Amino acid sequence: GVAGSSFAIRSSQAGKTVLLVEASSFPREKVCGGCLNTRAQNQLSELGVLDELLQNQAVSLHRLRIQVNEKTATWNVPQMLSVRRSTLDSILVRRAVHCGTRFVDSTHATVMPFDPLLDKGGRRVRLRNKQTGMDISVSAPLIVVAAGLSRSPLPRN
Repeated sequence: GVAGSSFAIRSSQAGKTVLLVEASSFPREKVCGGCLNTRAQNQLSELGVLDELLQNQAVSLHRLRIQVNEKTATWNVPQMLSVRRSTLDSILVRRAVHCGTRFVDSTHATVMPFDPLLDKGGRRVRLRNKQTGMDISVSAPLIVVAAGLSRSPLPRN
């Protein structure tokens, strides 16, 4: 998603080793996140992806129009961009990979419960690829969970 990809871009640019894990097959359509306000556009510009978004079917919005039967209302709104969520996600992941991030999709990540004997200098994450069935455990000194509103890979303890 947007948060995980953005963090991956900035971390890779800072010289960190980054693995970006997407639970679903990629890219996929989502109904959320397709309208970008000025602050979001500024952040995307800082990440180096705004120009590519503008070249990939982003539509500039200046007015909101609502029609119910024969009644219509129109309002001017602050300048926003509308873009397909799959387009936004794809551009962000491509940028992250360009900056040095390794990306895998169709992989469920679960942060393992802390074990003082095994987790010296890091935390373990179990990665299970849905397509291959491959199941591995990796360790990292920093884990960022950007799981959206749906579910969390964090342990309950």
